[in-house]
Amino acid sequence: MNTQTIHQVSLCRSVSILLLLTASLLMASPQLHADSDVANQTPGTIIANTIDVIMTRLTTDAELYQGNPEALHTLVSETVLPHLDIPRISRMVLGKASRGADKVAMARFSDQFRLLLIRTYASSLNQFSGEGVDFPIQEKQLDGGKASVDMKIQRPGEATIGMNFRMHNKSGPWLVYDIKIEGISLVANYRAEFSNIVREQGIEALVDLLQSKNSDVKVAVR
Repeated sequence: MNTQTIHQVSLCRSVSILLLLTASLLMASPQLHADSDVANQTPGTIIANTIDVIMTRLTTDAELYQGNPEALHTLVSETVLPHLDIPRISRMVLGKASRGADKVAMARFSDQFRLLLIRTYASSLNQFSGEGVDFPIQEKQLDGGKASVDMKIQRPGEATIGMNFRMHNKSGPWLVYDIKIEGISLVANYRAEFSNIVREQGIEALVDLLQSKNSDVKVAVR
């Protein structure tokens, strides 16, 4: 196994852990958001509090979510996705290609990218186990309504993993627009994965590919 392959395997494993913990931090009940005190909390405090919420929920409702993709899809759709700035992430993932894309193509890509995240998060949550995990958190407020939140994932018998969350509150609530694990950007990772298809076949071809892969995503209507 060469160095590049080892790096890719390590990245895939780290991204899986990243997705689990991102879902954890972004889970917040409607009651939590309705609380004005919580609404005024800093990004780091919100992250620390909501990690406990999702861990408890996945543990207490384990029977509901175990082996139930539709329930997990709905869970992610209702609780995780509203806290991600999907339009901004979509533009960042497409890079320069987004500048020349029309509104219809961008809307289609954003929709399918959203479903991709639902499918990926749900798959990761199906394997969720938060036992023995610690999350030391440090927050830094930046200029321009942005924040950087650093987290260390500490699991017994395993190396500590460093994570960084980039957030902004330009449209009101704090939203995540990029996540890094050990310095590797999740947005940049998707951009690298999609770049050849976009360059050689265009955004529409990428959308069609994602639509095919996302065909099994089902979100229950409640």
